[in-house]
Amino acid sequence: MLCLCCLHSCAQKKAAREQNILLKGTIGKFPVVFEINPDDAVYYYTSAKKNIELEGEATGQGYTFYKLGMGDKGERDDTLEKMTINSENEKWIGKWHNKKGKQYDVELVKVNVAHINNPYRDLPVVKEMRQKDWLAYMRTAGLEIVNDSAKENGKYKMQYCHISKTQLYTFRFTAGLEPALMNKVNDIMVNKLLDDAQNYFSCTSDLGDGDYHASINSVYLTDNVISVDRSVSYYCGGAHPDGGSDPININAKTGEELLLDDLLHFGNPPAHADDDSLWLSYRDGIFAPKLLALFTGLYPAQMQKPTSEDSCDYSQPDVWTFPQFYFTKEGLYIAPSFPHVMAGCGYPEWSVIPYHVLKKYINPAIKLSLP
Repeated sequence: MLCLCCLHSCAQKKAAREQNILLKGTIGKFPVVFEINPDDAVYYYTSAKKNIELEGEATGQGYTFYKLGMGDKGERDDTLEKMTINSENEKWIGKWHNKKGKQYDVELVKVNVAHINNPYRDLPVVKEMRQKDWLAYMRTAGLEIVNDSAKENGKYKMQYCHISKTQLYTFRFTAGLEPALMNKVNDIMVNKLLDDAQNYFSCTSDLGDGDYHASINSVYLTDNVISVDRSVSYYCGGAHPDGGSDPININAKTGEELLLDDLLHFGNPPAHADDDSLWLSYRDGIFAPKLLALFTGLYPAQMQKPTSEDSCDYSQPDVWTFPQFYFTKEGLYIAPSFPHVMAGCGYPEWSVIPYHVLKKYINPAIKLSLP
């Protein structure tokens, strides 16, 4: 999965939740949701739901916040809006005005996150929001998933759908799986959609200087595997846009997401955790060299070290440490990971492990049948 921490307001995630204040109310007549953390604040208008980031400081019984733009020389000192709020009788009252001279009253009340009715609260990404990003949790509670077209693929029937007011979409199964299993698989699909939505609303802004897109390139369905080749692209500020592959792979018999460490079982890796140094060491010291050797045996010409420095070098172990993967008719496609400057090397047509080879490496514990 892509690492998009910057899209999830990492500064908020690191802040102690008990120090944050979640508010809702109005700026003028416009409904807003507002979160203050120890260093700054973020809010969104409920009609647009896009994050607006503020800088500021505590002032007596309240706060003064600024939204800064870019000055003529590229410096961030151009104040686009200013807001002052003070705590009065369990409310937060104040004024908002912008660079053009518009001024509105601000009236906010505190929200207890435990009392928010979120229809998606049992999904993993939403549970994480509840713990680490209250603003995202409240925004997600108000997202509407709208049905679009229905399609069939063999025994499977799918209902495509999108997040209202966005182009973010996925599909849910309506037939082809027994009900409990279908619910489990559909939860994975919706979980990914809501993750996309959080990325989108965090990355895009009212200034139009950010963007986030996700698309489905292909869907591979069998009695045993559900595999969706997805790609994302985003720009959240900085030197350049970025993106990559973000597929979904599910065991159609169990409804569990498939892990690459089980599909390419090179021994017994430590339990996977984002901050697990033992797992990272396994990927770097065992997994990548063995995958490199496997591809060298399958595709010796493509894996030769190039003579030109600006050519794609697939003989480096580090490009195989954290690859993305999805299933195709031919086998398991593996996408090596290159830095942005070499992004054109990232998706070679040939990097497929045929099923007759892949079967030798499947972890028997997952009991996955392949062609």
